[in-house]
Amino acid sequence: MIGTSYWAFFGIVQLVLLTYKDFKNNMNVDDRHNWFMLGISVSLLSHFNHGFLYCLSVMVVSLFAGYMIKKINVLGDADVSSITWIFIGLAILNIYALLWFFIIFLTITLIYWTIKKYILRIKFPTPFYLVILISFLINSFMWGLF
Repeated sequence: MIGTSYWAFFGIVQLVLLTYKDFKNNMNVDDRHNWFMLGISVSLLSHFNHGFLYCLSVMVVSLFAGYMIKKINVLGDADVSSITWIFIGLAILNIYALLWFFIIFLTITLIYWTIKKYILRIKFPTPFYLVILISFLINSFMWGLF
């Protein structure tokens, strides 16, 4: 994936910043960082020769999935926005990287919720960006996005 390492680099920097703010500001995160990364994710289209229909379907599916996740109120709005730009970027780079991201993300999420609910017995909301950051880091190293 020559010429696309900037996306992984900026993604990790933004996720580290958002994770820090998630812990520091009691889960209040500035969503403008996610819009910046959404723009960088869309810029990946200049590196690949995907058809219009593929690009349109990636955008529609990611925005619809983000809308549905926000509707069922499982994650915060900024968390969903981060997952949306990761979805778009990985779908443009490599669809298998996207599938592996979701496998890693769901595994780490299950571990997180098991520890939170059953081991520590925490009933109140807790910061979730660390789960997204760890999933993105593992996937980036696994697929050699640097």
